[in-house]
Amino acid sequence: MNQSSPFAPPDRHRVDEQIAAALADAILDGVFPPGSTLPPERELAERFGVNRTSLRQALARLQHTGLIEARHGSGNVVGDPATLTHPAVVEALVRRLGPDFLGEILEVRTAFGGLIGRLAAA
Repeated sequence: MNQSSPFAPPDRHRVDEQIAAALADAILDGVFPPGSTLPPERELAERFGVNRTSLRQALARLQHTGLIEARHGSGNVVGDPATLTHPAVVEALVRRLGPDFLGEILEVRTAFGGLIGRLAAA
């Protein structure tokens, strides 16, 4: 990664949520492609200007959504956002791609909703 950092120190209110959102955005923007490893915790904490406790809480949020997977000895490995359906991932996508993306999701859901219901009933 280059020396210019896409990370800015977050507001102290809900620090872990802001860090998780910034990292999710970086993952969705391709800064960290699927299968890549995030920088070490110490480095990320320094980039964000936070302590490692706040950073670990943010990483735990990303693990919960499936955006990253903690691998012992390897660090935090980025998952493939295209395969994830966790609401936090959808929220991050809407934040990055705008409200039109949400409209497209709802259109697809409307188009397939009846079919899915019939298949589930069968």
